[in-house]
Amino acid sequence: MDYIINALVHTKQIHRIIIHVPAKYANNFATRYGNGTDTVKIEYITSSAEDTAKALQYDIGSLQEDSFMLLMGDIVFDTDLDAVINYYKLYKERYNVLLTSLYSEENIVYETKNKFAADFRKKKLDAFVAGGIYIFNKSDINGKMIEYFDSVLPNLANNRKLIAYKFFGYIKGINTPEELNEVDLDLKSGKVYLSGIEDFLRPSRE
Repeated sequence: MDYIINALVHTKQIHRIIIHVPAKYANNFATRYGNGTDTVKIEYITSSAEDTAKALQYDIGSLQEDSFMLLMGDIVFDTDLDAVINYYKLYKERYNVLLTSLYSEENIVYETKNKFAADFRKKKLDAFVAGGIYIFNKSDINGKMIEYFDSVLPNLANNRKLIAYKFFGYIKGINTPEELNEVDLDLKSGKVYLSGIEDFLRPSRE
C-alpha cells in the first residue's frame, strides 16, 4: 500500500483519501499512514469483510465530493493519476471512467464512436480490460457500492455511461504469492519503478 498512498498523496487533484480496511487491521493502517498531510487528508472506514469488493459498502450519498476515484489496494501500477483525472474531466458530464490495459482477458472494452465503453460479457478476446482504477460520478451511483463489479459497472456500461482511459504502462493485480513474486522480480530487474515502495510520504518520516 505504501506506493499507492504515495501516488495518491502526490496527485495534485486529490485532497482526501478514504481507506476501506478490515477492522482487525485498522490500527495497523492508522499507525502507518496517520491522518495524511497538510494537503491530503486520510480517513479510515472499517469493515468486518475480508474481501475487498464486499467491503465497498460505503454510502456514496454521504460523500462531500461530486465524483470520486475508486482504486483497488491489490494492484501495482505506474500510471499518472493526474492524467487519468484530466481525461475524466473531459467527459464527466456524460461518462464515468475506468483504466484499461492488456494484462487480462476479462471485462472486454470495445470501441464505439471513437470512444471506449465496457462490455462485461467476459468474452475471450484480445482487447482492453479493466485495470482496477475507476472514477465515478456520484450522481450515477445509486446508494452503496455493493457488488460494484457485478452490478454498478455493467449498468453504467449498458447505459453508455462508461468509457475507458487507455493505458499501456505497467499494471498487475496481486492476488497470489506467485503474482507477488512476479512483481518483486520486475522491481529488482528495473522493469518498473514504483515510487513509495521504500519512501512513502508521512509527516513523521519527512
